[in-house]
Amino acid sequence: METIYMPRVNHHNVTDILSFKKYFNEFNSTLETLFLKNKRKSMKLFLEDQGIEETEQQNLKTKFNVNNYCWKSVQSSEKLVLPIAGFKTEFKLYNIPDDADLKSVQVLRSRQVKDEGKRRKLLRYTGEVNCENHMVAYEEDKYKDKIKEYTDYLLSVRVYLPTVHCSFSNARRTKPLQVSQEFFVYSKQTLDCLRDRILCSEDFNSAEGDISNNPFKTTTIRNMDVYRSGMFFINDKFFVDSRYPGNIDYSDIVKKWAAGKKLDLNVTLSMESSTFNMIDLRLGYPYLYMHQGNCEHLIVFTDARLITPKDILVKSAYPVMRSYASLRGKQCMTCTKKASKFIVLNTERLPLSRTYVCGLCLYQYFYIGDQKTDDFIVYKYLDRVALL
Repeated sequence: METIYMPRVNHHNVTDILSFKKYFNEFNSTLETLFLKNKRKSMKLFLEDQGIEETEQQNLKTKFNVNNYCWKSVQSSEKLVLPIAGFKTEFKLYNIPDDADLKSVQVLRSRQVKDEGKRRKLLRYTGEVNCENHMVAYEEDKYKDKIKEYTDYLLSVRVYLPTVHCSFSNARRTKPLQVSQEFFVYSKQTLDCLRDRILCSEDFNSAEGDISNNPFKTTTIRNMDVYRSGMFFINDKFFVDSRYPGNIDYSDIVKKWAAGKKLDLNVTLSMESSTFNMIDLRLGYPYLYMHQGNCEHLIVFTDARLITPKDILVKSAYPVMRSYASLRGKQCMTCTKKASKFIVLNTERLPLSRTYVCGLCLYQYFYIGDQKTDDFIVYKYLDRVALL
């Protein structure tokens, strides 16, 4: 059998640059040869290679028949159901055998008694997304743009919150990296699909600028409606968003800087015409997503695998958000009770030059009637808690 190249990982848990399209094409052809085209023959050859005779093979087939490990459904006594579909915790649907001595079954039985009549938690983490909801939502469209399993692959990508390093700012300490969202992306979709799924509060904040003269007026102009430019930087290549007229090519200024440093950074492509399977990637290596002029997110591709029948087999469903960071919004820095809705800058009434405040504190502390107490600046603020 031909040897398939496996990713090599260094001591930083970063792989070499890999062509996943080539890798999975080779892997898929080997998989079809071994299992899909002739399952019985391949299994027989495997067992014979392990020194198992034909008589023992028949005993193994009888002993490990899948029907021996099915539970009878309460709703239909004739239908046998494997108790693992979707990893649901709705165990009241099944009759758990009384003679089962497995510890896992004992835990399930005790949980069934303890949680009877109570709302069960389906997710392990606060920020984890139940992917079954996605599957139900797209089940009606599964024949419109269906993905064939075991042919294409999915990439797992993490998007981090913007951070500030004390070496490049006036911050007293470096803000640690924190994952914002994690996605499954389909190998044959374009990079702009991922860009449209990344949620950042900077896109949704007001584009009106200083509103200190009338802070409570209603606004419908968001940054994302005015400033639509964006860019990915992956393996020395720039992928810019050129879908809208007037978009800025963020790579221009970087390429001018690179030319002065004699660095080869001359490749610029459009993200709406570049698919993920066209790009060679390194797993575990930080790449860049940039938007709103200077809002920078690190993105890391963490895994790649073939699509299986258990995945969502609808192209339009991807990218699928599989998890997001635990949400903890910014509280008002004056009352510490309500969520922040405004940012106040350059005020002499507070010790900090940048203060997050709620609407009530802004009105009561910084205004007398409709007049400002000093010459400060106010921006509307939307916390990312409101986006998820």
